[in-house]
Amino acid sequence: ATDAGVNVVSFGLRRGEVPCLGGVLGSGRTEIARARFGTDGLTAGRVVLNGRSVTFRGEMDAIRAGLALVPENRKFDGLFFNFRASGNITAASLGNLTRLGLLDLKREEQATQGLIDDLDISAQAEEKTVNFLSGGNQQKIVIARWLFSNAEVLILDEPTQGIDIGAKIAVYNLINELTRDGKSIILISSDHDELLAMSDRIAIVQHGTIRRIADAAELNHDDLVRASAETGRNREPGEVPA
Repeated sequence: ATDAGVNVVSFGLRRGEVPCLGGVLGSGRTEIARARFGTDGLTAGRVVLNGRSVTFRGEMDAIRAGLALVPENRKFDGLFFNFRASGNITAASLGNLTRLGLLDLKREEQATQGLIDDLDISAQAEEKTVNFLSGGNQQKIVIARWLFSNAEVLILDEPTQGIDIGAKIAVYNLINELTRDGKSIILISSDHDELLAMSDRIAIVQHGTIRRIADAAELNHDDLVRASAETGRNREPGEVPA
């Protein structure tokens, strides 16, 4: 639980899995992600990572533990718009690129070029600051930041919102590639088709509480619409619709 509105949440994650959080806007999906990442401190409950209970006093503790959060609003929370791609990618890992407290810019550029190539980020990314790049390239740069930090669990909050279909497919392919490599993804989305196509399990959230969890293979679009509507009724915390 948190002061930001997260209530009763029990949610497991396995290596190479993509569970998804669905629900209507304002249901508390993002707040659950922020609690997992240490952005909003817990007032009750605990986070268990690799079988051990962990306490995150802030985001840096979560990053050191191998967690990452790609926020819903990348324009305000995810990017430094006056930096080029390399400066954004290394933002969470600068300690690995400094000498005597000074950032080695040449080393930074060399270290990030492989990710820029692997994620097919525009060649302009190292010539222009990121505010001149497309939404799809911006999103891939935010994801690249956490791959550079060696994150094992990535929380993606509305990762395809506001990008074109080609960029969406690129993000979907990247998610599939990451899970094949053994990384785990928590996907938050308002797009029912996206939830059904990309997830192993879907959890429906309402008022900061997970109300229902089901295997994605057992659900269809109508099921998700119905489940979201059910969460609109007043329920006691922990009560799960049938």
